[in-house]
Amino acid sequence: MSEYQFIHFLAIDKPLNDKQLAFMRRQSTRAEITEWEFTNEYSFGDFHGNAKEMLRRGFDIHLHYANFGIRRLMIRLPNGLPCDRRIFNKFRVEDCVEWMADKKGKGGILDIEPEADAGTYDEEFYDIDSLLDTLTPIRNLLINGDLRPLYIAWLACNYDEESMEPPVPSGLGKLPRALKAMADLYELSNKFLAAAAKRSPPLGKASDMDDTIKK
Repeated sequence: MSEYQFIHFLAIDKPLNDKQLAFMRRQSTRAEITEWEFTNEYSFGDFHGNAKEMLRRGFDIHLHYANFGIRRLMIRLPNGLPCDRRIFNKFRVEDCVEWMADKKGKGGILDIEPEADAGTYDEEFYDIDSLLDTLTPIRNLLINGDLRPLYIAWLACNYDEESMEPPVPSGLGKLPRALKAMADLYELSNKFLAAAAKRSPPLGKASDMDDTIKK
């Protein structure tokens, strides 16, 4: 099977200005770039642009997909994490679920990249060009304090069966389309999601998270 990579960035809050576009064009000579979007495909070679800086300079969400194991999702959160840093650390998986805070201000980037190789995932995404559009609502969920994306990220990156499970957030029993797509991206087993959903109150009801935050 030949190698394939897809690089995709989207601006959500506002279009890029001329200065921002000029920076993005310097990241790749082959990419298709507009004031809202940056896309590039590779059947050989690699993307050498600075994804973190591209998010800090205008784009809001990024997907790097490769059929040899890369499924990286980066989300720019201008107002910071959706929870206390102490709570986030319960979902954090070293080098797999990380928060990259800005040097100034509250903002930063949530970086999700499970450790994987060519044999980790079984399926290829034939609609990869539209996948990031489907995943985009995850950003608003996080901005509004929804911790379900963090839990799904933890599940995708949790390779140590002895690691302590983070608090189970409300609403896992009824995932919106974007979170279902996120679970599919990381090929999460339905049995894991179903097991967690049994311990997850419906949205709007108190969960164990409330007690954890108070401790």
